[in-house]
Amino acid sequence: MTQVIKQEEAQPLAVWQAEEWADDGTSSIAPSFPIIKIVQPTSTMEGSSKHQGQFHRSDTGEFYGPLDLVALFQKSTRAYFVEGNDQPACMSTDGFAPRPNMPLWKGKTEPYACTDCPFSQWGEDGSPPPCSASFVVLVDHNAELAQVRIGGKSIKPWKRFISQKLAPRKLPLCSQRLHLYTEERSEPGKKWFELRIDNTQLTVDEAKKYNAILAYERQRFETAVEEAHEANEEAEPVVDAWESA
Repeated sequence: MTQVIKQEEAQPLAVWQAEEWADDGTSSIAPSFPIIKIVQPTSTMEGSSKHQGQFHRSDTGEFYGPLDLVALFQKSTRAYFVEGNDQPACMSTDGFAPRPNMPLWKGKTEPYACTDCPFSQWGEDGSPPPCSASFVVLVDHNAELAQVRIGGKSIKPWKRFISQKLAPRKLPLCSQRLHLYTEERSEPGKKWFELRIDNTQLTVDEAKKYNAILAYERQRFETAVEEAHEANEEAEPVVDAWESA
């Protein structure tokens, strides 16, 4: 069932988060932002086979149809996983340069930029690079902050939305209420679900409240993204990193 954020439901989050509060002893506790992502045919969460093309939320385990939410901030990331390891062999938390001292480069020369890395290159046959790029987007979903993870073939429509709907008018992400849904796509031997985006513009006052939330939460969100890593479910598992290169 589609869950829609009504205007009056979104107000409490904006009001609470935009206020300055005295330290009650919990300020040092690391925040947790639930992960929302598209359920793909390769997804492994419980019940995923019955909910392909929907969205899964990690903290409740619920599946959603189309989502209505407000996006506040996006981070570009990259991560490369080797089969059998739940920690990345290499990762970037800005999408441009690898973090220092990544296991993949032990005894080897680490590239200065991800664009120079052999693991970020697309194959001559059009196959995606083994190191997968993604966007992690801080959102207000049902009056709670969460992170939507956008990867694989959904990156292109997300970039297109930014470049066509926001960039020409220099509008921030928090100026729009987004309606996210998926479309089934396929090619010989493979099926996946690709992100689709509709949008309506918020009022200036609404956008200002979300901008205040972002000012309060941005650093904690960036820290949470750096500490939480997930393999791309659309990527083929790699057994030996350097052999695959």
